[in-house]
Amino acid sequence: MGPHLLFLAVIPAFVFAADFTVDLRTGQSNITPDKGLSWLVPPSDPSNGDPTLGGCNWRGVLNMTFHKKSRRSASILMTFDESTQWSFDIGDSVTNNGNGNDAGSQQRDAEVHGNNKDLTIAGSDKVENNGSYGVLHKSKGFLTGNVTAVVANQRFEATSGNRFLYFNSFKLFALRGQEDREGDVNYDVFFGMNRVIADDEDRVGSGLCRVEITMNSRG
Repeated sequence: MGPHLLFLAVIPAFVFAADFTVDLRTGQSNITPDKGLSWLVPPSDPSNGDPTLGGCNWRGVLNMTFHKKSRRSASILMTFDESTQWSFDIGDSVTNNGNGNDAGSQQRDAEVHGNNKDLTIAGSDKVENNGSYGVLHKSKGFLTGNVTAVVANQRFEATSGNRFLYFNSFKLFALRGQEDREGDVNYDVFFGMNRVIADDEDRVGSGLCRVEITMNSRG
């Protein structure tokens, strides 16, 4: 079955007590223990404390580990000021660096990222002949104000204002122990904030001000 992509002028209810919060103006964060959440790259300030370069520009990478029973999905609230360049990157591979690329670390390397105000969904490399599904969808002007999202096995959904995006496909995140011919089987998704997941100084950004995440047993 192919992907299902829907755009609806409705706003789903996202009400949750966050297991994780970070303020990307200051780098201050809070993580509830035993929720599968940890910093892969702790927040850092690219302005090196210069107050004239302030704003929503702290950068970090979070590791979200899913579980088939207790952590089946993640509810995410992102608050944007002015999304500029690579404001976020959510991917299945620790070396994702935009548009589904990851230098061959994982075959399951689906990715959702923000570049300026546009949201892009890219599929994994789980195709014959070592190809890639590449960019599956782009929503222009999506990243303004508060954006809510859900990440789950083979599913991504997001809401911005009165715009709702739902994408359900085997081309997306592999979080149920699916085999991987390029890397180890894992249950991880990585979340680059004001940067891509991989260490790439040319793919950083600003404008993502705050992130809240709750791990859910339903998904």
